Amino acid sequence: MAGNDVKVIATSDRSVDIQGINNHQVTDIKIGTVAGVITSTKGPIIGIMHQYALVGHGHSIHSPGQCEWFKHQIDDKSVHIGGKQ
Repeated sequence: MAGNDVKVIATSDRSVDIQGINNHQVTDIKIGTVAGVITSTKGPIIGIMHQYALVGHGHSIHSPGQCEWFKHQIDDKSVHIGGKQ
């Protein structure tokens, strides 16, 4: 989900319905491509992210499963349970 911390650079004619905690729903949200500044271990980089729901407020939410599908290493587990976070 793309929040207000990224810039929309393209939209599509597709949309999505999103459901979350306590059956909270947001319907008919446009899908698009966004760009944002990401802090890496080598400094800031510009990330181009495709097929994001264009919510437009709050922080963007990225799916670890989707990132891992594209061979990105995700360390989202606490060191207390064997992770590297």
